[in-house]
Amino acid sequence: MKASIRGLGIWLPTELRLNDAWPTDFIAEARARGDRTLVDIPTAGADHAADVTARHLRETADDPFIGATQRYVAADEDHAWRAETDAARAALEDGGVSPEEVDAVLSWSIVPDRAAHATAPKVAAELGATGAFATSVDAGCASALVQLQLAVGLIESGRARHVVLTQSHLITRAFPLAHPAIATVLTGVRSAAEFEENERLFRHQIPDDMWQELKAEGLLAEEVPVPNNEEKSQ
Repeated sequence: MKASIRGLGIWLPTELRLNDAWPTDFIAEARARGDRTLVDIPTAGADHAADVTARHLRETADDPFIGATQRYVAADEDHAWRAETDAARAALEDGGVSPEEVDAVLSWSIVPDRAAHATAPKVAAELGATGAFATSVDAGCASALVQLQLAVGLIESGRARHVVLTQSHLITRAFPLAHPAIATVLTGVRSAAEFEENERLFRHQIPDDMWQELKAEGLLAEEVPVPNNEEKSQ
């Protein structure tokens, strides 16, 4: 059987934020800083696709939003599993496939709801795909491509007929650990030695000046909470 894409689905939060939601001093500071390290693409020896991208980026050289005019903002109660479930349900409807026909669910959450558990089993259960096996596929930003390759292998080998692939990107939740509401972080370890090493690293003091320098360089937003050595040593 030749693999093909039957349906596509997307989930978006209900809140829509436009560029005028940011204060004017943010825009002025961003223009003065002029740091485009993460968005500019070197063109020396690049292919035609990179040239096209670079040309469009040059058109937004003075725009701190890099051409974006709006972005969707997830509410606190929006979870990765719910976003992926709603998108997966829309994809099944688009492809005319029932949840009972799904043989596998492959998920990836850039910011997972839990530290140690993939969303895939929850997505499968919420969809009603009770006959599917479910697992995560984490290859960073390339996860969707790896999922596609695995799905093709499952389908063309005859091990599956319908495979659901989900990805969620609630990326702004990736820096919560220094927030005052976070009391502790618990993760699993494979040995007592690893636990002792983790504890040693956790107690290692990072100079307070480093956080201030990161903010001064614009690498951290001024309002981002950061650790305090005095509080950490208590």
